[in-house]
Amino acid sequence: MTKVKKLFYAALSVVLSLALVLPVPQAGAAKNTSPDESKGYLWKLEKGKNTVYLLGSIHVATEEMYPLSSTIEKAFAESDKLVVEADIANVDAEQMAKYTLEKASYPEGETLKDHISPELYSQIQELLKSVGLPVNTFDPYEPWYIQMALTNLVGISEEYTKVEGIDQYFLNRAGKREILELEGVEFQIDYFDSMSPSFQEKLLYDSLNNPASGNDAQTLDTMALAWEYGDHERMLSVLNSASASSQAMTLYYQYLNDDRNVGMTEKIKSYLNDGSGDTYFVVAGSAHFLGDSSIVKLLEKDGYKLTRL
Repeated sequence: MTKVKKLFYAALSVVLSLALVLPVPQAGAAKNTSPDESKGYLWKLEKGKNTVYLLGSIHVATEEMYPLSSTIEKAFAESDKLVVEADIANVDAEQMAKYTLEKASYPEGETLKDHISPELYSQIQELLKSVGLPVNTFDPYEPWYIQMALTNLVGISEEYTKVEGIDQYFLNRAGKREILELEGVEFQIDYFDSMSPSFQEKLLYDSLNNPASGNDAQTLDTMALAWEYGDHERMLSVLNSASASSQAMTLYYQYLNDDRNVGMTEKIKSYLNDGSGDTYFVVAGSAHFLGDSSIVKLLEKDGYKLTRL
């Protein structure tokens, strides 16, 4: 497989995992000591004989994030159904790659150069040149897809690629459980693709030039450590800092999280109210469960009582 093909398949994996903040790492940052087992962010809510566990996850992981706490493992063991944002373990990779590239590509006769500033285009060319790729590698593709590809182009630290992410961990252990989706892969790809061209350009610029946007190795390390300790405030601080780093990032976080939380909340309510007596184990990005516009707050607003475990 050529280097260019590897890049785009790697970018596809980023899109499918839909990480909240996937940094374009610079120098690695030293991590603080990890706990013996990771607490994460886990809630429980019940209605009648139905039970729903909500686990806020991180889509990438290091060896230090395992083992997970016995509380998380017990909740999963009790569950009848596993619910994820998108079932990335059971998609046809070739078919989904084709779908993604069709969505990410400009119409024939148009290129990236026609849609972004000359300065940003030159910056991307220089970056491609620095890693030994043709300077026109990204020409056919829209900025939202390039933003994803850049994560793999520059390279996530190896420690975050050696082990499965939290979502994948549970998908690999689903066994005979039915796997349900809060959204699905095509929904998520379409969601990115629906961003306006001008907004995509601003986000691409920020991902390359804004040091406070969350695009650094230290941010990812901080998020991982906060997750390991179940530190709600530290994780929220990281997310809020990145969100407030620019107007574009504020809108992006609202678009990526707040707007989707409403639909996810409705799905979760349907699991509580289906009268099946089943236990659902729901795994989604931590940002969906933290903050004033989170799924947790929306459920509480609707009268549901959640217990943090």
